[in-house]
Amino acid sequence: MGYHILIPESNSSSIYYYVENIEELAYIDDITEDTIVYEGPKSQMPWRLM
Repeated sequence: MGYHILIPESNSSSIYYYVENIEELAYIDDITEDTIVYEGPKSQMPWRLM
């Protein structure tokens, strides 16, 4: 299980990342205060939020 990261952009689209462990979040430069991070298996991608 890992972490899904969804970063909203100003043009109504989103940037999506999936990382296997929480330490990998430190390497994502695009994270803002509006970023959604949740834990789950890779198969549970946030299709409705994208």
